[in-house]
Amino acid sequence: MMIILLGWDYLRQGTLVVAARYFHHKEYDKAGRVLMEVFKPEWLSKNRRGYYEFLMGGVCLQKQDFEDAEKHYEIAAQYPLRSVNDHVAALVHIANISIRQGNYDKADAYLQPVYIGAANLFFTLLAMTMIDKFGRKTLLLVGAAGMIVFLGLTAYAFSPGGTMGTNVLIYLLCFISKSRYICCVLIFR
Repeated sequence: MMIILLGWDYLRQGTLVVAARYFHHKEYDKAGRVLMEVFKPEWLSKNRRGYYEFLMGGVCLQKQDFEDAEKHYEIAAQYPLRSVNDHVAALVHIANISIRQGNYDKADAYLQPVYIGAANLFFTLLAMTMIDKFGRKTLLLVGAAGMIVFLGLTAYAFSPGGTMGTNVLIYLLCFISKSRYICCVLIFR
């Protein structure tokens, strides 16, 4: 019974720990060979499959095999990775490869989460400085007014002849500056 469980665990976990060690030590050929020992990547557990594809994409990227690297990073982006940074790195690698291949629309689509994350960080920091200067009530009122106006403009944009422009982005920024930081302040007090 123990041998069966050991075999099952090997199929579900693979040789990713050894491959990750080689990958982090920049021994990409050894990491590639160890990753090729995985019997069927589809059989890996959900948590391991994303990391397998991430490592395989990195190995292919080091070999300058951009098509395979793009394929592996796209699969890795669909699975949970170790951290948010790994997920963002996979998306940025896909965008970089798409730019190299001249596919700018695809690169822009994959960079949207990066843009939203940067805007989230910027407006959270802005709200942190504004809350001390103007107070919670003022920040809530201004953020709510901005949300109402730009949500109305976004609704108008879906009518015939309306244009979307940056309405959704400004709505999200008002929401971030209004709600995100103030909720954290109220929770921690």
